[in-house]
Amino acid sequence: MRRFKRPHRRRRWTSERIKKVDEIPYDFVRKRLSVVAADAKGERTLITKGALDNILSICKDLKSGDETHPIDAPTRSKIDQRYSEWSEKGFRVLGLAIKTVDKKSESYSRTDENALTFAGFLLFFDPPKTDVQQVIVDLAKRGVQIKIITGDNQKVARHVAESVHLTLQGVLTGSQLNDMRDEALWHLAERTTLSRKWIPIRKSASSSRCKRPSMWSAIWAMVSTMRRLCTLRT
Repeated sequence: MRRFKRPHRRRRWTSERIKKVDEIPYDFVRKRLSVVAADAKGERTLITKGALDNILSICKDLKSGDETHPIDAPTRSKIDQRYSEWSEKGFRVLGLAIKTVDKKSESYSRTDENALTFAGFLLFFDPPKTDVQQVIVDLAKRGVQIKIITGDNQKVARHVAESVHLTLQGVLTGSQLNDMRDEALWHLAERTTLSRKWIPIRKSASSSRCKRPSMWSAIWAMVSTMRRLCTLRT
């Protein structure tokens, strides 16, 4: 009699197996988000993901197979090398870290994000749309300059620009923007193609500098072409 193998059953991760207990929300200062999950036995694990540097800053060691090793200088160098290589290929790279935490009645907080174990990387790839190159050509004919404003690192942003044949004439970082006078920013905005690692301006955290019309005019100079792009394509 011919034997048939029993079909493989997919393991079901239901709320009965893993349950989310708490969450430490993402913010643009920490650049990370954490959740606390409990398994069927009640054991709790803090799982944190976010910008690689911000994740590594709260890690004491890393997990390799079933073993853990301290994050020394050579290890950190290897991590940075992988991050750089993936970024140059256009991947957005996040870090992932974990640690076992005790059960407590009150909510978990940012103070619990310490002495974690680095578990690995999360890679995301978002390729440009197929018609974006023609759109850029059409906009150039209309006298529209393209500006890239992104929270990604410079290597990812450069990869995107090169993939759509967009020439970069200048790069401005968020930290440079903070140290720059309004008048200088206004003049530089027209000559800058790429602005990277920007932190969104929130009303609750906006400074008096951001409330001045000249600052908003400079920011508008960086984003107005994006709005024009949406208008032309609709």
